[in-house]
Amino acid sequence: MRYWAVRAEADIAERARRLKREAEVHEARSIARHQLSQLRSAGRTFAADHWARGIVEALLPLCQAEIARLEGRNDPNAWSAAADTLATAPFAPYFEAYARWRAGTALLTQRAVISRATAKAQLSTAHRIASELRAGALRTDIERVAARAHLSLTEAPATSVSVSGNAPVTAT
Repeated sequence: MRYWAVRAEADIAERARRLKREAEVHEARSIARHQLSQLRSAGRTFAADHWARGIVEALLPLCQAEIARLEGRNDPNAWSAAADTLATAPFAPYFEAYARWRAGTALLTQRAVISRATAKAQLSTAHRIASELRAGALRTDIERVAARAHLSLTEAPATSVSVSGNAPVTAT
């Protein structure tokens, strides 16, 4: 599948960038862009109502987020958009969880309070999906990011308490 090739090249480029191997980054960029082009071309060969075209269209935003990661721009908006698109695709819960993990990770690099809250929501959703799928490796990656950021992936259950004899108030 072309998506996996794009993802692998993004992984290669990240590692090469850390090691300051720009030739490898350039090669990974070239291969990934070719794979993305091939995926787009494949999508155009199917009729609009063909099931395979739906798969390609759902994976394109994910590939675009991977390309941004490959370029060194880990864009939380691209990951969130990919996750939202994948949430509507019945075949794609793993891909949605992966995109939400990447979105949460990217948001945590922004160090803003709102980004942290949004990151927690993205990571919690990713964790729930990965747990439901029994995707152990992805779940572990999500848990590691949350632990490093000191984020809880589960909410305390809502409880009702009485405040000064008044009607119960729901607390979370």
